[in-house]
Amino acid sequence: MFWIALIPAYLSTIVLLVVVRESPFKHGEEERRLPISRKDVTTLPAAFWWVILIASLLSLARFSQAFLVLKAHDIGVDAAYVPLVLVVMYLVFSVAAYPFGILADHTDRRLQLTIGSVILIGADVTLASAGSIWLTALGAALWGLQLGVTQGLLGATVADAAPERQRGTAFGIYDVAVGAGTLVASAGAGILWGVGGPALAFSISACIATAAALMLAIRGQKMPHGQTK
Repeated sequence: MFWIALIPAYLSTIVLLVVVRESPFKHGEEERRLPISRKDVTTLPAAFWWVILIASLLSLARFSQAFLVLKAHDIGVDAAYVPLVLVVMYLVFSVAAYPFGILADHTDRRLQLTIGSVILIGADVTLASAGSIWLTALGAALWGLQLGVTQGLLGATVADAAPERQRGTAFGIYDVAVGAGTLVASAGAGILWGVGGPALAFSISACIATAAALMLAIRGQKMPHGQTK
């Protein structure tokens, strides 16, 4: 299985080396700087920090997908078939990402993120109460659906919220926030799982996703959409 997994990894590397090219600097453009100054961070607009807050909350609610595998094992699925739960999740994720990416260009992104949060709540409730492989598969499918609805949208919103010359800094902050949130969420989910089983872990995730949905619903201003100058 791991040897097979190397195939797309090598193909991706070949594409990066052969196809992808950096845009050359035009005459008079500002020279690139590696260090991030305090000014780079403090001058980012409030809309950007709002996106970071929402992304951090969703990261806290979306712990590692490994817990979907643990859920399948918990209800007694044979070890040979446990990975199929992830197959279902990623299949739905891959199918949903493109159409919802198109939709994000024509609708209020705040509304779409709210819908994604609600879907995550549904996935959590389903997985918390699932006692059969079919309900577990449904929960995994909903988990993949909410990823398709929100994952690319968050990145696009970060790009729109940050000024063009600060987008590298913005994405660095975004990745740190999401990574830290996922780390805390996975560690916390492991503790909750040990204390109260999958029901407690997925219930807490649903509560955090509810907080994100409420914040998105209460905020009246639309989220950044389109190119930011």
